[in-house]
Amino acid sequence: MNIQDSLLLTWGPAFLPLAALIYSFLNSWHCSVMCGPLTVSSARKDQHTLLLFRLISYTCMGGVAGYAGRLLHSSLEYEVLRVIAFGAFAAITVFLVLPQLIPSLPKFPLNRFLKPLRRTTAPPIVRGLLIAAVPCHLLGFYYGVAALTASPWLGAGLLFGHAVMTTPGLAYAWRVKELIAGAPALARTLLRLALIVLVAINLVYLGARILGSGSEGGAAPFGICI
Repeated sequence: MNIQDSLLLTWGPAFLPLAALIYSFLNSWHCSVMCGPLTVSSARKDQHTLLLFRLISYTCMGGVAGYAGRLLHSSLEYEVLRVIAFGAFAAITVFLVLPQLIPSLPKFPLNRFLKPLRRTTAPPIVRGLLIAAVPCHLLGFYYGVAALTASPWLGAGLLFGHAVMTTPGLAYAWRVKELIAGAPALARTLLRLALIVLVAINLVYLGARILGSGSEGGAAPFGICI
């Protein structure tokens, strides 16, 4: 049976947007622990403004990434683009995302370069807009997916969903951190496994979608996934 007819590809376009929201929600613990101190300002009233403009900036950057993906899709031979796009996406996933979920893997020191840029005493509106311009590992992963959709609307929608689903974890960063720290080791392990499975599904789906579409003689549309 052709891989395009498999159940994963048949149901993938409907399932994976939902999986993206689940992924973002489950990963709120990561956002709250890694970025919570950045968003929880000394003046509590500023926090809501910062989170609002974080949502706006994520959405705009998702649209920009989707538009950039469309331009790249139009300017290169599709066969070449398929290999380059999936190779870059897989590399980002392996070197930036999976090490955050599997502690035994070596981590690329991205935060070492970005931490100085994150330290600012600018107003909450400016800080909220800067968050999207200085992405963490997970946000860089999402930008890659937004570009692969080759659609500014899909890219913006994807990042909007991610921002919405991770906002509760940031708004209540310290409470989430306490809950995760107090959870049984088995629960934390199962949470990591759930995230790893979702990332693996994403790679399988994109790989089949991008690398397998050439045999159909045409350019298959990119699917939204995570």
